[in-house]
Amino acid sequence: MKMREKLRNLLGPLTLVVTLTLALSISQVSFAKDPVVLNQRPNKSLVWPKADHVNSALDSVDQAFSIMETTVPYDSNFPDRVRTGVNTNDEEVKRLEALLDGKIFGEGIDPQLLAINTNSYGIADPRLAELYIRATKMGLREIHLTVDLNRCITEDAKKRKVKIWDLQESDFIPGNTMSKFILDLKNAGMKFAKPGDDLGRGYYIYSIPGAADTDEKGRDVMTDIMHLKSDQYVYYSKEGPKIFSSLRTYNLTETNRENRGWIDSDPLAAEYHLQKSKDFQKAFSEGLEIWQIPSRPPRQINYKDGTYQEIGYTDGKYNPGDRLITLLKGVAKKVINYIHFVMSAFAATDRDFIDAFEGTYKFNKETGRREKTEPGILEVNPTPSILAVTEGKFSSTNDWGIPAYFSGFDLHRPRPSGVVIWGMKKPNRKNVRAFIFQGPNDSGHERTDANGPPTQHILHDKTSMLFYEGALNAGIEKLAAIFTGSLNPSNHFGNLEMQLEIVTRASSWIAQAINESVEQMVRVYSEPEHHWVVDGPVAVFRDTLARFIDHFVEEIRVEDATEIFKLFESNQYDLVVEKIVALAKTSTASRKKLDIEVVKKRATALVTLAKSELFDKFKLTGPQIESLLSSYAANPEEVHVQMNASLKRIFWGQGANESIQKASKILEVDGPVPTHHANAENIQDHATQSVRPAKLIQFRNCLQAMEL
Repeated sequence: MKMREKLRNLLGPLTLVVTLTLALSISQVSFAKDPVVLNQRPNKSLVWPKADHVNSALDSVDQAFSIMETTVPYDSNFPDRVRTGVNTNDEEVKRLEALLDGKIFGEGIDPQLLAINTNSYGIADPRLAELYIRATKMGLREIHLTVDLNRCITEDAKKRKVKIWDLQESDFIPGNTMSKFILDLKNAGMKFAKPGDDLGRGYYIYSIPGAADTDEKGRDVMTDIMHLKSDQYVYYSKEGPKIFSSLRTYNLTETNRENRGWIDSDPLAAEYHLQKSKDFQKAFSEGLEIWQIPSRPPRQINYKDGTYQEIGYTDGKYNPGDRLITLLKGVAKKVINYIHFVMSAFAATDRDFIDAFEGTYKFNKETGRREKTEPGILEVNPTPSILAVTEGKFSSTNDWGIPAYFSGFDLHRPRPSGVVIWGMKKPNRKNVRAFIFQGPNDSGHERTDANGPPTQHILHDKTSMLFYEGALNAGIEKLAAIFTGSLNPSNHFGNLEMQLEIVTRASSWIAQAINESVEQMVRVYSEPEHHWVVDGPVAVFRDTLARFIDHFVEEIRVEDATEIFKLFESNQYDLVVEKIVALAKTSTASRKKLDIEVVKKRATALVTLAKSELFDKFKLTGPQIESLLSSYAANPEEVHVQMNASLKRIFWGQGANESIQKASKILEVDGPVPTHHANAENIQDHATQSVRPAKLIQFRNCLQAMEL
């Protein structure tokens, strides 16, 4: 019987499931290397370790994943494999119901032989709480729920360093939906795991230790988070454990976001994920932090046709995202031939990722010139093909995200970095389709603070894919390397994250389904009734325009942003001030209202500069206009710094300083430039070093707020 027919015979009526039987019990699994244990937290990610290789009985990795789920609504070309338009929380409710109703492993199974292992950074759906409570009443053998309680315990509890197992109800934030979820489970009999507990039986909640959001001086700090999103349901049968495994990019909280999920059908993969979950449970029950988890090697599962999947966890030590960077650098060095790159990403912030596209440079102080140290992927392919859809919350040019880069806009990274990363060069953008997801405020929450937790519909996917030519068993073929999981392309190795690398043929259903889903996201959400996916340059300009007039981005129609953007590009400056001031007068939910006269003054200054003799030689392009606008939209103390950096970028070359001084006077930002911005070394086109301060205040606030 064909594998596909076997799988179909195992499907239950309520949800698509796969039963996995392991030849060995979990405790008998052996690994090639001893676990890595550190005595202190690393300040940078360690070298990605060599994976243990195991051989699967399956013919191809295409059989290892039975189902892909996506929240985008469309008709897929793979109806037997791809479920579209799903409500993520509903799917998890259905799966847990199916387990308890005997529709995953079969009816009549003694509940004392069943176990639940769930890892979820955020969890708050009351339906899931009811199902967990039902499971305790049924007498399941084990329930293990690993979360990050830093999302719902008070700042006081964190600063007092209360042990997780000593938390009281008063230590939870009142009114927080996750607080209620956890307390409901605790009141129903689940316990916070502590040292000495028998984790082979019982109902436990696990978490990393509490970590304060501010240091002893009251300054914001960036903390590591338990960011996993997966489930392993286990039936401990006489023949050995049978595991149902699902992986996802979404938390189990609100559903106003675009996400992706997978049902993993390979016993070797399910067993590895379960073993890792057990490692986390043991570590957190002992009060250990993420970096203290004993780390097993990654697992690469090889299939008969040469395809494979490699499972990587960060464990607070590694960045499995380095695998994608390595692959892109292989393209740049002509080790492999590049065909097409696809990206659907939430928090894309990794500087090395940018460098892989246009190469790395260093500044030579002796010559005063930038010198290339490594080539980029776009230099070796005269017709680059890229489709990138990234989340709009990170489209600001005054933050750590890189979506604006694909559209040619400069990034002014916040202090203490202060580095300006130049946008993708215009010749390289010819075949780059860059879009930014700018969803509506559809969650029903009132928005009052422009810098507060976002409530808009967001793109929360974490999937990238490179089509290229490479070698499998039969020789050189068109392949696809897929990277997905909980890990954003952000180098947050300190978090607890998981990333899959899947290497298969370009023609495989997995590769084609991912490509289809991103293309359909652009098609569906670009339509007038949504207009959530916006052309990159317009989206970045819209984001900046919103900050310039102190509005929320969704309060500015895409059509209005497009019109003003085109007026700038076509040098129709006389209409620009009028249009911007008119927008500033429209209603906004922002608590802070920017004075209309200030808006008019700044817009007039920009137009005056654009019409000045300075631009007889230097015609302002869209990205350069946006760069100046974004500088004005920065925090007051940053305006002068960023404006000078923007002007230096525009007037780079002979006579730059004189032009900058004249422009600064027109813009009324004249004055001494701070030392760390005074030389060209900080105004660099993809420097060799990646600046990643330990305390990235703005990004921490933004990232953690987005995950609520």
